[in-house]
Amino acid sequence: MRYALEIVRHRFLKRCLGLSVRLSIWLRIHLELKVHVGQRHGGVGFGNQKGIGPQIDLLFDEAFSLPRSPDALKLLDRSVRWILADWLKPIDSPRYALFSCGEAQRAAMNGVAPGKQNNLRVRDFHPTMVA
Repeated sequence: MRYALEIVRHRFLKRCLGLSVRLSIWLRIHLELKVHVGQRHGGVGFGNQKGIGPQIDLLFDEAFSLPRSPDALKLLDRSVRWILADWLKPIDSPRYALFSCGEAQRAAMNGVAPGKQNNLRVRDFHPTMVA
C-alpha cells in the first residue's frame, strides 16, 4: 500500500494535477484506488458483489434511487479522485489514470446501481493513461 501511495504522490499529483510534491501535502483528497489485474475481462470491480460499498454511495443517490446528478458529482470532485492502475500493461508504459467521479460514473458498465456487481470499463481510460 505504501508503494501505491508513493505512485499517487509523485506521478499523479505532480503530472496530472500539475502540483509539486511539496504543495500536495496541503491537499485533502480522498483517493479511490482500483487495480486492473485481469480478474474481470475489460473491467475492474467496485463495491462488493451485492452492489454495496462506499464507491456505490459516491456515485449513486439512494434517496432518489438514481445515479448522482452531474452537479452533485462536481461537488464530490473537490475532494474525491479515482485512480486506476492497469497492471496488465508493461512497466513504464502508460498504465495509470486519474479521474473524477463523473468519469467513473460514465465508465461504469451498465451504469451504477446497488444490488449488482459494478465494474469500471478499463478501456475508457486508456487514452488518458500516463506512465
